[in-house]
Formats: sequence, structure tokens, C-alpha cells
Amino acid sequence: MELLALATVASQMRKGVPLPWNVRTESGHLLLARGQVLATEDEIAALLARGMFVDAAELRLPSGGDVAPLYRNVFERWAAMERRLAASLRAPCAELGTRIAALAGDVTELADEHPDQLIFAVVQYDHERFAAYGVAHSLHAAAVCALLTRRMACDAAQRRSLLCAALTMNIAIVELQGQLAAKGGRPSAGQRQVIDAHPLEGADRLRRAGIDDALWLRLVEEHHETPGGGGYPQALVEPCELAELLRLVDIFTAKYAARADRPALPARVAAQQLFVQSGQHPVAAMLIKEFGMYPPGCIVKLSNGETAVVVRRGAQVNHPVAAVFVNRHGQPVAPPLRRDTARADCAVVTTLTPESILVKLAVEQLYEAAEI
Repeated sequence: MELLALATVASQMRKGVPLPWNVRTESGHLLLARGQVLATEDEIAALLARGMFVDAAELRLPSGGDVAPLYRNVFERWAAMERRLAASLRAPCAELGTRIAALAGDVTELADEHPDQLIFAVVQYDHERFAAYGVAHSLHAAAVCALLTRRMACDAAQRRSLLCAALTMNIAIVELQGQLAAKGGRPSAGQRQVIDAHPLEGADRLRRAGIDDALWLRLVEEHHETPGGGGYPQALVEPCELAELLRLVDIFTAKYAARADRPALPARVAAQQLFVQSGQHPVAAMLIKEFGMYPPGCIVKLSNGETAVVVRRGAQVNHPVAAVFVNRHGQPVAPPLRRDTARADCAVVTTLTPESILVKLAVEQLYEAAEI
């Protein structure tokens, strides 16, 4: 029996869907039988964190090829990517570099081919899944880096190293991040020491896992350094430019994430705050331009009384394409209806908080409506 780490096929695991193969222990003993159902994302994450295995023979087609993961949409793929990253960060192994590079490639592909859906996935993320905060934060940072570097003179190798660094910059504190998000408040003195040391400790862990990409490692070490020497842990006067980009993206993604002691900021507000606080840094300006006034995933009230969610950015920042899911009488609309907010009769009047919406959004239908 040839056993493969469960993390290598995490993309094929979906909540509420029967397992397509048996899950085994390191010694090959059966843990979960094919057909069993994992009801929640947390159950899937917990299983991956235990470091279980599958029999390679169960993954292969009669022709000898491997079974390719099938996704109904970008959002299924995104959820699978979070599970893969969780397994990689929580149980690093000799294949860590290969797995992270593959994830970086997937993030790049989504940013290049489906940027609006990627922004939607970031904006609509359930930030009250506090235990998953550390993993989600790194994945979101990688996504934002991928979106921004589409606009920059950044070659493919640099872009790949940057995304790998974003995915792994907090490998030394991924569990602590979740604990702090769930607890709220300031870290203890001991936790602060761990946080201060995590850039160098994270790079050391990556080296021990066999990663030798110099730029990747440098970005992890420098992602909390600031020009002039005010950062940590080395107080570098001149951190590299990509490390500065990663630092600002790190701050941005932290701003729009909820914690136990504070609500999430809208992405637009987070970008505007960063622009002011960073002294109008060009990276913050790029964030404002990339996300716009009403980024995909933003819930809006229209001038005709309808409630909609933005699904695509428009030709102008204040005229996105939206999908109506509640009519002006407060009744759910199914399937959603496309609205071009450049028209005066369905212009955006204001934004709404996700907490104010009682209707569950079906993302597949939203993007079908966007194509009408």
C-alpha cells in the first residue's frame, strides 16, 4: 500500500459531500471509510491537521492517471485552497516548498483569470471563524499581492516568491493568530515575544523544510521592517521594496478582518485608512484603485429600493455591476437579477453591513446573473 499525505488531496474534500476514498493512519489502518460525510469546514481542517493518509491506488483512474479535483466554481476551489494551506502550515513536511509553490500558482491563476470573483471571496469571507484566522489571513494576503502585482513591473519569478512569502510569513504564529482573534485584546508579554520573533523563526522553519529561495526567505524575514529602521525584528533601515509591499498588504488584510473585540472594516475603508496612515504610500493607492468604492462582495442598497451584492467592478469606480437578491419590498429574489448601477434608476445609494442581511447568498447564482 502506497500512502500519500491527506493534504495532497485536500482539494477533493468538501463539506457535506461523501469522502471519495478511505482515510488511513500512518500505519495504514482505516480511520474513515469512503462515503462518510464531514459536515463542516472545521471538521475537514481538524482531520487535515492530524496528518492522515490515503492509499494512492484509490486516487488513480484505470488509465493510470491521477484523479483531478473537480470544482463547480471559483469559490469551491478557493475553499479547497484554504484547506490545503491549513494542512501545509500546521504540519510542515519535506514537500512544503512544492505545496506552497503550487498554491501560489493557483492564487496567481485566480487573480489573472477571475479577479472579481477572487475579490468577492476575500470580501465575503466569514471572519468569525476565528480559529482559521491565521490561515485565512495568509491566503488573503497572497490574493491581494497577486492582484496588485498584475499592475506592477514584477517578473514571474519575483511574483511567485512574493506569493510564497505571503502564504508562509506567519508560519511560526498561525495558531497564535487564531487564539488572539478569538480572545481579542492585547497579547501578553510572552505572546508579544513570540510575535516579535516570528519573522526570523518563520524563515528558519522554511529553511529546515528545505526551502532555499533567497527572495522568499528574505521577504518572510523583512515583512515587518519599515524604511528608516522602525520595524522589527532587525530594525532594518532599507528593507526590500517587495517586503514593504507585503507589510502594507499584511496591515490591509488585518484591518478588514473581524476580531472578537472589534468588527471588520469594509475593504474600501481599510484601504483608505492605510493610505492616510502610510503617508499616501503608492501601494495603498493601488489598493484603493484595485478594490474601488464598491468592491465585489460589497452589499449595497440601490436607488429603486432593491438590495444587491456587487459582483463585478465597473468601468467607473462608482458604477459596479450588481446582482439583486432582495426586492424593494424586502422579499428574496431567486434567481438574482443583474443591475448596471450606472443607470440612475438603480444607482448605488449606500452600503450595508453583512450582519444586516438575513438572506443567504448563493454565489453560483449571483455570477450567473452577472453574465445576463
